Amino acid sequence: MKFLVTLLLLAGAHFALTAIVPAPAGKAWILWPFATDTQVSLHLAGEGTANVTKLLSVIAGVCFLAAIMALFGWLFPAEWWGVLVGIGSIASLALYLLFLSSWVIIPIIIDLFLLWGLIFAHWSAAMLRGM
Repeated sequence: MKFLVTLLLLAGAHFALTAIVPAPAGKAWILWPFATDTQVSLHLAGEGTANVTKLLSVIAGVCFLAAIMALFGWLFPAEWWGVLVGIGSIASLALYLLFLSSWVIIPIIIDLFLLWGLIFAHWSAAMLRGM
C-alpha cells in the first residue's frame, strides 16, 4: 500500500506543478494538464488569477513531496503526513476546479482518493509503513 500511495503522491505533485511549467499552447494532454493557453473555468482573468494559480500549485506540489518524505521518515515527522496530504489535496482540488477541463479529471480522482484514504480509511504514515 505504501508503494501505491507514494505513486499517487508523486503523481499529485507532478500534476499540480505542471501549472507552473505549462506545456506550449495547444499541447496540454492527460499527463500534462496545463498549457500556456489553458483557460480559467470561471472566466476570471488578470494578475490575481496567475498568482493564485502559482500559489495553489506550489502549495500542492510541496505538500505532496513533503508527505512522501514524511511517509519514509525523511526530513519531516510522520505525524505531519495527514496534514500534508490534506492541505496538498485541497490546494490541488482548488487549482483543478479553477481550470476545470477534461485534462484534470485524473488529477481530481487522485486527490479525492487521497482524501478518502485520509478521512474514511484513516490512513497514517505508521499504518502505511506497516508499523
